[in-house]
Amino acid sequence: MIKLIKIELEKCNLKKYIKNAIIANIIILGGLIFITYPIKYLKIDVITDYSIIFTMIDSLVRATFMIFSSVLISNIIIKELKNRKMITLFSDPIDRKKSITSKIIIVIMFTFLTIVLSNIFLGISFYFLNKVYNLVPTKLNLNIITISTLTILMYAITSSLMNLIPMYFGIIMKSTFVTILSSIVLVSIVCSDNNGFSLNSIIAIPLSLAALGILSAYLSIKHIENLDIKK
Repeated sequence: MIKLIKIELEKCNLKKYIKNAIIANIIILGGLIFITYPIKYLKIDVITDYSIIFTMIDSLVRATFMIFSSVLISNIIIKELKNRKMITLFSDPIDRKKSITSKIIIVIMFTFLTIVLSNIFLGISFYFLNKVYNLVPTKLNLNIITISTLTILMYAITSSLMNLIPMYFGIIMKSTFVTILSSIVLVSIVCSDNNGFSLNSIIAIPLSLAALGILSAYLSIKHIENLDIKK
């Protein structure tokens, strides 16, 4: 399986996704400065400590890279399925199962790592910018760092799993459009914020969606495994 994952990694050319991820991080950082800098001078008491900033960063990062992940799914799974490449290349259902499983593992790894690393990069970058511009009135402390780190890791795991739900719809419909659209709908549900309240903050919701993502992955594998090469 590890060998197959390495082969799939070479085929999908993750370098372009990494490059786009770096660009996305720069844009998010610019957006944070654009939001927080005017707030300071308008004396609006909205951003009172780093926990609010870290929550904002995490929401933006998860929204961005869950959609990025759906694009990756579209390119390495849905397009191959539409072109019947995966089916004709692996006429044996067992080989086909291994192929789709390796691709799913890559998608999960990509989503998890981009969310975690982006949060780290943006958190550290904002910390040093705050040193210069004093955008947050309170100091960063160990308690906020610990809670934010655990929260980021938990949400990175649940987000990387729940984003397999759009993959299932894309596979059933054999549509990249459906895959990306489903991901956008999912992001709008779990990453939206209404006056400080987010559905994602109700722990049962991301955990349930993560479980549904695992089920979606299983059903996707079974569906592709049972596809008839003669159809």
